[in-house]
Amino acid sequence: KILRPGPLASVRPLELILLDLNLPCRNGRQLLEEVRLDRSLRELPVVVLTSSASEEDRNWVLGFSKSWFFTKPMDMDAFVELAHRIEAVCRPEDSALLSVDDEPSIGFAG
Repeated sequence: KILRPGPLASVRPLELILLDLNLPCRNGRQLLEEVRLDRSLRELPVVVLTSSASEEDRNWVLGFSKSWFFTKPMDMDAFVELAHRIEAVCRPEDSALLSVDDEPSIGFAG
């Protein structure tokens, strides 16, 4: 089971899953596949935030519905801007922040 009951389980339902493909103890690709197979999680947006700029990784992530791919920026200002974009995934009214036309490091699979 991906999710385990914990002290915050009843506080607020999940709105999205933030995932790094390069997890230290677990394969992020495998975890994304498990999320998409889990009935209770498959409809949640998954935001993959990773140091990988690999086109193969990006295309693989975008092969799943409701999935976003962001390459981690190297400077703090860009990281803060990215945090605002990720927050907008949960708020459709902020969808203008999610424009991906000019950003090869960002992608979305609807």
